[in-house]
Amino acid sequence: MSTEHSRSTSAAGPSVRTTSSSAGPSSQSGSSTSSRPSGNASPNHAHDQRRFIESLALATTQEKKQLPLPGTVGAPVFGGANVTQFIEACESLYSRTGTDPAAEDVIATFPYYRSERIRETIKMINGYLTKDWVKLKEELKDNFRHADSRVYRYTRSYLERLCRNQLEGGNVGLKAFILAYDNISRIMNNKGALAEYSQVEMFLGALP
Repeated sequence: MSTEHSRSTSAAGPSVRTTSSSAGPSSQSGSSTSSRPSGNASPNHAHDQRRFIESLALATTQEKKQLPLPGTVGAPVFGGANVTQFIEACESLYSRTGTDPAAEDVIATFPYYRSERIRETIKMINGYLTKDWVKLKEELKDNFRHADSRVYRYTRSYLERLCRNQLEGGNVGLKAFILAYDNISRIMNNKGALAEYSQVEMFLGALP
């Protein structure tokens, strides 16, 4: 009988030890899981900051795309001189602000970027009445061409004055004169407004 009791005890022993050892890792695993930080707050906070910055950048971009009102800072003003340069400034502004220059409401406000004495004249131009931007530009350049340095620059009289100033000492260096003369005379020659012989003759006559 004692032999059977000894066998029963030894058989139960491993069973108890096995249960105890298997419980150990389970307990340690649970402890490790409960003490680990979740880390959810930091990513959410960073995401909120990113969304705020993006919305702020979008609002700033939208604000920059507003066309300045007549008479305000950044608005172009036309006083009658250099109409080509003025039109280019307007189109550059339209491009930066995403404005369609051919839109009827944009053309309707166009005269108010001019001085008061010119405003009524522009309102009578056919391109303005028909709200045709391309035609309006052409008519403006034609009506104000006599005060447009861009137009006057590509004339023989302008080249002659440029050469005369250079021959008399001028206020620009020789290199600047050569660059200016070459650019203007070449454009005039391509348009048929200046013969090649005259182009060379005038240039040589301006040299000391």
